[in-house]
Amino acid sequence: MHRRNGYLFQKGFWGYHPQLVSFENTKEVLAITNRSGCIHSADAAAVPLDKAIPFCTKAEFRQIRM
Repeated sequence: MHRRNGYLFQKGFWGYHPQLVSFENTKEVLAITNRSGCIHSADAAAVPLDKAIPFCTKAEFRQIRM
């Protein structure tokens, strides 16, 4: 059973797992996605990274590591 991308656990509460992309040094958040609590960590992992790339290129970073 799902409710707005959440997952109903056996104990009766909804679980979510936020995934975020941030700068390493400043911890500034570039992108965040609220994911279901039962989803595998690799599923759709590239989506927030794809959202963060335009911010980095617009800021004229010479190198982006992911």
